[in-house]
Amino acid sequence: MPTTANLNNIHADGNFTVKWATDDLGYTKGGIDISVSTDTHETTVDQFGSTVVNEWVTGRKIEIKVPMAETDLDKFLLIFPDAVLTGTTSKRLVVKSGVGTNMRANAKTLVLHPVALGADLSKDIVVPLAACTGSFDFKMSFEDERIYTVTFKGYPTSADSGSGNTLIPAGTVWYHGFATTA
Repeated sequence: MPTTANLNNIHADGNFTVKWATDDLGYTKGGIDISVSTDTHETTVDQFGSTVVNEWVTGRKIEIKVPMAETDLDKFLLIFPDAVLTGTTSKRLVVKSGVGTNMRANAKTLVLHPVALGADLSKDIVVPLAACTGSFDFKMSFEDERIYTVTFKGYPTSADSGSGNTLIPAGTVWYHGFATTA
């Protein structure tokens, strides 16, 4: 089916809220980076030398970088696998090595929602199974807020992924628009 140009298809959604399962990850600063990549296998045959005669998709990946603006140990506890929070009046986040941690077992639904759209979920970006490895970058500077950029990775759904939404087919890595009806 042919498509035509449509200026209504150009979106500047502005800022987003970020929820991981039921947890709001709080304020962000600097925008959210989403990277979707496709891995392929290029097929060659002797008769055409190094010329690629076909190409096959072998996988897809999604990575979401969230610049967290809040320095909140309770929020950090969410993103560090195998971390524990100690103390009551003076909290301390203890981050363990995490060796052998099953990231898929820690995966939850990650939802990026444009704030300007209010209750309209049609432009949400949803990763049904996303986990944070606990890797992050931050800069300490007297000129800026301390921003912790954390990275989430998406994993494909399966029949037993526990997403609770039968409208998300097995193998889904991410989708645009909220799946609420068939």
